[in-house]
Amino acid sequence: MKDNINKLNIFGEVRELNRVSAIAFCAVMLERQLVNFELFCSLNDFEGNEQMVKALNQVWLAFEAAQQRKKFTTNTSLLRDKVEVVTPDANDFDNFGVYPAIDCSMAMVATLNLIDREDDAGAVAVSKLSQGSVEAVILATEGEIDNQQIKQHPLMQREIAFQLQLLTTLDQQDIDTKGLKALAQEDGASNIGIEFSE
Repeated sequence: MKDNINKLNIFGEVRELNRVSAIAFCAVMLERQLVNFELFCSLNDFEGNEQMVKALNQVWLAFEAAQQRKKFTTNTSLLRDKVEVVTPDANDFDNFGVYPAIDCSMAMVATLNLIDREDDAGAVAVSKLSQGSVEAVILATEGEIDNQQIKQHPLMQREIAFQLQLLTTLDQQDIDTKGLKALAQEDGASNIGIEFSE
């Protein structure tokens, strides 16, 4: 990876994505983050994963509709409300897993705002939230380290590399849901290294 690639470069590239690619970017990033949410729900007997899966399915449908220049008819405001209802409150849990779960929820809301044309920078928010989750895990496991050490940490290097790979993929003309989902699951783990269940 080039030394001059950093978070700001990625955020700038994400900001330049057209609407279809921005939704696709969010869908792939959420596909990876959903694993964190699923594990949190499983470990804490928290009901919410089913709703989050439904929301992600709608995001993929929104991508396909945008790609085909068709109208997306799902009530995104209602969907956003349902996602917010199943967003855990950090004050109610004493384990670290609540934070990546919250980040996943916030990324979903940002994506729905993008689909609903309420926030054109939704994909940038999703990019930042994912990198923020990774940084939080690094700090939780490594203790207080400086920004340079965070950037060089294998988990952050992996996250940056993935986002760059995704941006490169979105430059291609023949992107589709199947291929993008395969990319999301290619290395078998979420953005923070939680392995996908078989």
